[in-house]
Amino acid sequence: MNGRTGYLAFALCCALVLQVHVWLVTHGTYALAALEDHAQFYDALADSLVEGRLDVPAETLGDEAIEVDGRYYGYFGPTPALPRIVLNALWPAMHGRWSRAMLLGCALGQLLLLAWLLRCRGVSLGRPLAVGFLVTVGLGSTQSFVSARAFLYHEAIAWGALLTIACACALLRAVERPESLMPAAVAGACAVGALLARVSTGGAAVAACLVVAAAPGRATRGQRIVLLMAIVGAVGAYLALNQARFGAALDGAPVERTQTYVKYPDRLRRIEGRKLHPQNALFLAVEYLGPTRLRFRVGFPWIAFPDPPWSGRAPERFDLVEPHASLTATSPALVVLAVIGLLGRATDRASRRIALVLLFPLPLMLAFACLSHRYLHDLLPVLAVAGALGVAACPPLDPARRVLIAGLVAWSVVACVSLAAVFQREIIWGVSIDSKAQWLELRRRVDALTGAPRPTPYDR
Repeated sequence: MNGRTGYLAFALCCALVLQVHVWLVTHGTYALAALEDHAQFYDALADSLVEGRLDVPAETLGDEAIEVDGRYYGYFGPTPALPRIVLNALWPAMHGRWSRAMLLGCALGQLLLLAWLLRCRGVSLGRPLAVGFLVTVGLGSTQSFVSARAFLYHEAIAWGALLTIACACALLRAVERPESLMPAAVAGACAVGALLARVSTGGAAVAACLVVAAAPGRATRGQRIVLLMAIVGAVGAYLALNQARFGAALDGAPVERTQTYVKYPDRLRRIEGRKLHPQNALFLAVEYLGPTRLRFRVGFPWIAFPDPPWSGRAPERFDLVEPHASLTATSPALVVLAVIGLLGRATDRASRRIALVLLFPLPLMLAFACLSHRYLHDLLPVLAVAGALGVAACPPLDPARRVLIAGLVAWSVVACVSLAAVFQREIIWGVSIDSKAQWLELRRRVDALTGAPRPTPYDR
């Protein structure tokens, strides 16, 4: 199905994804311009950048603030603040109210980029597998969880993932069209933006640029020069930013100066003053990748975060455990398509290299001293890009495989949207009583239809 039919299918897919995300990001109120808790940092940083400064008011960061010589800085990069400079100048009444719209923009931007990548690979947007893939990226992935709260760190993760996907898509186009410098220039610009949004996903974008620039093969001399200039610019900007904020170019988040650890020095001692500990890898691999890291419960929505089994067996140098489930349990459709894209014979070597290097955040995640479901979003670029390659590599499916993929897509959407709703309405702080009551009433109505026991507000 090509032409109008394919674009109509894509438009309906986008409409479905945006409808769910608007419901999530607004807590069911559909008020996109409402103030969000812990989401004013980037607007404050935009104001500071206009004045030639990098410090912000301490209250915009809370315990995430890093104090240096009486001034407060965030370890978050400036990329999400840059569009706010223009937006706040045009619509000053929206100052501090952009975070929800930004998350929606990131969700929609990913779908547009991946649809473009599929078309570049000759895949019709009306093909059922392509539609299922795009719905899975939009709803059956950690994008749903990130949209559950428009916190500043959720926005940082969303921007990093979006720009890394954009960088990878541009690099894939660059190796297909070596006569053009534009794809390489776009990839380089996106890599700079990604690194200055979130260092883990941004590091993947920079590494992908390096792989294309250094690997023998299709890239021309002009493309290599453009990519190397972007790499030097990205790394140089990151180091300069750290030096200007913290007086240490190689330390992007001085733990000992972060207010959380100033207030709770026992937590700093427990992790020995640093966040990365390779000995945490096995524990985190099981929690993030184990297929059983999900829980079923009685009553709607029937899916919840696992009970905490880590008590008494978490690594010694570990700081914080937040609600989480595993990637394989919640997004199996993306995992399967990504594996096909990475390992399938139909994927060319250059494309496989670009997709593989997007696994850059995984070693950092597995060595980190904190565990949170949102960190899985750092793997969305590799899952999305490799998944698109997998869709392109798949021949027409027989009925049995079609049913299997459809089941995986349906499960992924249900699991991820359910976890996002449970996190927002039953776990995290800052959600209004009205939104929680609305959710509880929905649960009661569904459970009345299914005969499940009546839920309580604290039944997780």
